Amino acid sequence: SEVLEYAQQHGLNWVEDSSNATLKYKRNKMRHLLFPVLDEVEPRWRGGLKKSIDNLSRDSKLLDGLLLRWSEEHVKEIDGELYIQMGTWSSEEYAQVLLYRFAKRLDAGFSFQEIGHVLSGDSGQRTLGKSHLLIKDRGQFIIGPIHPIDDKEYEIKNIHDTSHLPFDLRFTPKAINEVKFQNDQEWISTSIPFPLIIRVWKPGDKFVPLGMNGQKKIADFLNDLRVPRHHKERVYVAEHQGQILWVLGYRIDDSLKVATGAEMAYLAEINPRL
Repeated sequence: SEVLEYAQQHGLNWVEDSSNATLKYKRNKMRHLLFPVLDEVEPRWRGGLKKSIDNLSRDSKLLDGLLLRWSEEHVKEIDGELYIQMGTWSSEEYAQVLLYRFAKRLDAGFSFQEIGHVLSGDSGQRTLGKSHLLIKDRGQFIIGPIHPIDDKEYEIKNIHDTSHLPFDLRFTPKAINEVKFQNDQEWISTSIPFPLIIRVWKPGDKFVPLGMNGQKKIADFLNDLRVPRHHKERVYVAEHQGQILWVLGYRIDDSLKVATGAEMAYLAEINPRL
């Protein structure tokens, strides 16, 4: 064998493993059955195979470089999710291959066919891999971890009774002169009633968004905010005696606004548990 010849030429001690002679293993079937046939049919096949492997290796390096440049231009990470902006590339013939190879680097578990299904689908089209989901959403693709749907209801009896929630929720009392109403902060009246039921919103749920007079369906409210479909499935509401008082992280019901003349208010802060 080639190994034995090499050992003899270089004065090396070598003992052949007895398992190399059996056809039990696939590698031995190739060595003893396939390779001799290839040697007879095309004696130069080894050199040709090496050349093909070298070409593929160079092409792979080229593709890695192109993927890196493309991702720097079109992909951004926000809160552990990847947002891929659609553009001229997404209508090219190679778009499915490009998106598949990018997702493959994440080991997300999407098949080539699943990538194509989302690529050609309408907004909201998605597929689940082994650890991530891919969704098409309003001019972009989003790749993010899969989160199980939470169908539980959680009761909180006061502002301190929050440790059992699936996220961190904190109410911090502030003097009214410390209150600064900003879009990224949620200020709530200290007269918030308890107990509250915390749950994921359901179709048909309604509330009166802060600053409005009439009720609005939460589904329409989230659509107006352009909340991605897979994020909508993790939006919680706070309910008291059948009335929704708060869409957590988005808007309180108008009944919970800080009233004129109030001396205190709660700053409500919500953070996911990673």
